Amino acid sequence: MNKFDTAVLLITYKRLDTTEKVFEAIRQAKPPRFYIASNIGKDEVGIQEVNKVRDFLEKNIDWDCKVYKLFRNEHLSAKDSISGAIEWFFQNEKMGIILEDDCLPSQSFFFFCQKLLNKYSDDMRVWHIGGCSTLNEEMLLNEDSYYFSKFNHIWGWAGWADRWKMYDSNVSLFKEFLDNGFIENVTKNKLLQKFWINNFKSVYEKRVDTWDYQWYFTTWSNGGISIIPTVNLISNLGFGADATHTSDSNSKLSNMAKKEIDLDLIDPKIIMPNIIYDNYNAQFLFGLNYFDFYKDKMKKIIKKILKKII
Repeated sequence: MNKFDTAVLLITYKRLDTTEKVFEAIRQAKPPRFYIASNIGKDEVGIQEVNKVRDFLEKNIDWDCKVYKLFRNEHLSAKDSISGAIEWFFQNEKMGIILEDDCLPSQSFFFFCQKLLNKYSDDMRVWHIGGCSTLNEEMLLNEDSYYFSKFNHIWGWAGWADRWKMYDSNVSLFKEFLDNGFIENVTKNKLLQKFWINNFKSVYEKRVDTWDYQWYFTTWSNGGISIIPTVNLISNLGFGADATHTSDSNSKLSNMAKKEIDLDLIDPKIIMPNIIYDNYNAQFLFGLNYFDFYKDKMKKIIKKILKKII
């Protein structure tokens, strides 16, 4: 196994319990450059919890590395805090790995990302390397170690500064994307089209506080695709009542088993999204169904009829 020499960014807030576990995985990997971004709490209690996380991290970095800290003293929204941390990271690194404080990686995740960051550094078709996978062994079509996808899984991922510099935090091109039917180039599945158009619209109209829909939009707007391993390398520990977006502790995505991957990687021979895997992935992650799709359509039709009557 080659030496691990890739920079890692850890994005934290106020969850000490999950941060400790994710930090220990990073500590085992021993990145030579370790970036820590920490948002501050909204109130006195939150500030105290954040400071506990910061103190823990500063006291336990015991390997030979350069440490860079972005400790906020003013609370930012999830969107601005996380996207700003990634922006800061890529201002200093050509490529690297990003982990949030609830995304627990296997050790092979670090080397998997490192290999593929170097392999596809100059291939502008590939924009994102994810660590989360929902496939099982019975579904695999071949022995490839990873596949190409339309989806940017952000629960532990890696990327490049030259792609991130295109990040469109407000999906400013949404109207053009919508009016020209570019979603057809992403998927032919009507459910997925509706799902993603609604997500992008919610960002465009500033109705949601998130950063990752914008990264999907940026990648798709530039014709990019992603890499996903054929085994799951990340376990999300953050599902629960105190989570920002993942509040359902009973979700099937909570604490998915993470595995190690053979680092003698078998590369896909064709660099195109695997539609079979993507369709399964979409169903597993988003739980889309035609009943809700047609129910929404009927609601719109009824509203139009009522407007004419009234």
